Amino acid sequence: MFKIIIPKAPFDFKKILKRMSSRNNNNVLINEENLSLQRIVTIDSQPTLLYVTFQGDIDHPLLKVHIPNNTSRIQQEKLFQLVRHMFSTECDLLKCYDSLSGSPYLKPLINQFYGLRLVLEPSLFEAIAKLIIYQQINTTFAAELVNRLMTLTAEEVEVEGNCLPIFPSPESIAKLSYNQLRRISFNQRKAEYVIDFAQNIVEGKINLDHFWKLTDEEIIQILSNVRGIGKWTIECTLLFGMGRLNILPAGDIALRKVIKNVWGLKQTPSEKDVEKLGHNWSPYKSYASYYLWCSAKLF
Repeated sequence: MFKIIIPKAPFDFKKILKRMSSRNNNNVLINEENLSLQRIVTIDSQPTLLYVTFQGDIDHPLLKVHIPNNTSRIQQEKLFQLVRHMFSTECDLLKCYDSLSGSPYLKPLINQFYGLRLVLEPSLFEAIAKLIIYQQINTTFAAELVNRLMTLTAEEVEVEGNCLPIFPSPESIAKLSYNQLRRISFNQRKAEYVIDFAQNIVEGKINLDHFWKLTDEEIIQILSNVRGIGKWTIECTLLFGMGRLNILPAGDIALRKVIKNVWGLKQTPSEKDVEKLGHNWSPYKSYASYYLWCSAKLF
């Protein structure tokens, strides 16, 4: 049994899968040849297989969502909503492209990544926890730390002979000790930040469900008061956790270096320089940032 979701065109699932496979996380099964993806997500606190296959083409896209056995109608609808969220199916990329194509530097990137969507994490907790892990270390090692964390919590489901780990819940991480994370190569501060953040969720000090009703500025104000979460993590939470469209992480050194190369600048631009440059990218600063990162095989 399955249900069809028709994303807004253009929608290039092949590029999306390629972007996801570059993260090297072991909780996703990707078949780029058959254009399919499988991973375990959590629906109503229950592990659920998300199995999506692509049909059609970039301008006539179709996602087939396979429905697991013994799922209620409500759970099925939550699964469909999750697919729409993760793959940004409702974003009008044509409007985005029309807005950004006035830049002679961004237009070639639009042609190169035509149809590539923001790929969002299935839960806001997973997005923020991963971003804390990714802070100030290279992406390959960060992905390995994420994999080790999932192995440590030992929650997994067998799918077609493969055991897919589940990203741990706030409750699972909150029960860990700092030393347990240090033994899998987390440094002391990163171990503290991840576990303390999970404990804040469990204790009700932070209500992530409420974030969806808040403005960017309100979310920034809340997360700025959380130890271990800085400006970059908040901006990337809005971008890769919530899919907010007008986010420019101007302080990101990798993004600034990409802009230096794309614009042919003699020096790496400052954060203020990037903010000034990105003023004209509104209201789609997120896609400008994303495509620039992708051009350098970042994120």
